[in-house]
Amino acid sequence: MRRMSAFAAAVIVGAACATVGAARPGAARAEGQGFQGCYGFGRVAMAPGVTMSPQDGTVHFTQNLGPCRLSDPGILSGTLTGTGQGRFSCAAGQGTARFLARWENGRTSAGTFSFGTLGSHLAGQGTVTEGEFAGDHFGIGGELDPSHPSACASGGVTEATSYESIGVSPG
Repeated sequence: MRRMSAFAAAVIVGAACATVGAARPGAARAEGQGFQGCYGFGRVAMAPGVTMSPQDGTVHFTQNLGPCRLSDPGILSGTLTGTGQGRFSCAAGQGTARFLARWENGRTSAGTFSFGTLGSHLAGQGTVTEGEFAGDHFGIGGELDPSHPSACASGGVTEATSYESIGVSPG
């Protein structure tokens, strides 16, 4: 059994705690807005295939978001797309990504986030840098469900379904 480095574990725990802080119902309540976020699901593609041995790689994701509850009541759904890079294995990983959210009101939000994985769990935090919600905190947390989990042992996992929630809280 491979052990995760203390640094990787700290990054994952830190990202998970920050995400819970950004996405929890009371995070935005201080501003009088209540919880701001969306539930989502979609696909994640990984290259090269993720195996039990840590290696550098890229991820591409496309997510459907909704239902949403955001400070703009005209946003009930949207899509989240992006790309990232990092060091990944089937046991754990860490990286950074850029995202673009396209909201049903025609507006967009873009930004960056750092993330960590531990087994099938994903957590990340970052900032909305452009568009709607610019300057706000961004958090993401969820689960990855590999299309072929046995590929960890041979060939590598190249696709997964993701189920997540995102949070947006005042910067």
